[in-house]
Amino acid sequence: MRSARRFAVLSVPLALAGALTLAGCASDDAPADAPSATSQGDDDASPAAEEVTEEAAEESGDVLTQDEFFETYVDATVNAGSYTQTMDMAGTVMQADIVMHDGTTDMDMTMSGEGGDGVHMIFVDGRAFYDVAGYTDGFVEVDMDDPDDPMGVSFAQTIDQLDPHAAIAPIKDALTSFKAVDATEELDGTTAREYVLGVDSTAIAASGGLTEEDAAAAQLPDELEYHLWLGVDDDLPRKMSYSFAGVEFVTIMTDYDGGQVVEAPSADEMSTRAGS
Repeated sequence: MRSARRFAVLSVPLALAGALTLAGCASDDAPADAPSATSQGDDDASPAAEEVTEEAAEESGDVLTQDEFFETYVDATVNAGSYTQTMDMAGTVMQADIVMHDGTTDMDMTMSGEGGDGVHMIFVDGRAFYDVAGYTDGFVEVDMDDPDDPMGVSFAQTIDQLDPHAAIAPIKDALTSFKAVDATEELDGTTAREYVLGVDSTAIAASGGLTEEDAAAAQLPDELEYHLWLGVDDDLPRKMSYSFAGVEFVTIMTDYDGGQVVEAPSADEMSTRAGS
């Protein structure tokens, strides 16, 4: 049980990353007591990064203030309908097609390391499937109604996180700092601006039912800093990065409204066994 809780704490940064890029329909303003757009966290995005003041942001028209940030970019993402997300996690690559429709979010995700084949997971229409190279000979559907099945419980929590409201709420409640960087760069043929979000990691862990002791055991820092680049013209997320335990995690979002489709595995793709 202890190791499972430790793993859950270590998953907090990744869960936050997913929430920031899956934040479909959230539209509440940032918490009133969070720092304004002129505040800074402990570290700048880079030594040369300069912050856009709130007054300058309002005048420019292409820089989002803290009050505008969440509502604007999540609305843009939902309106796009679908996109592809690729995350590099220290040699492990996760790629996912994400489709939002009728208030739900479906995802077809593969994850592989340097060795090649890895894990394939599909979340669609409230159902979850997985296929693990060397373990299953096809997809296995997860029973998310069995409270005694740790995998079922874990997948059910992931399904909950695909709900945009559930995903984004803990981040907004735990926001400690926000700023827009006074510089742009070209990403995927689009001019994008960097925003830096500081998040109270202990508060995020607590929202997942974990204790301060768990967070301390996992050596979770007091604050996690996320860098998110949004398109200047379309407000769509283009890139996100953060560092944890000395490792940099980078996520790239591309092919918005690209016709991605997420479907449940067909009968002949299902496993006839599970186990070695």
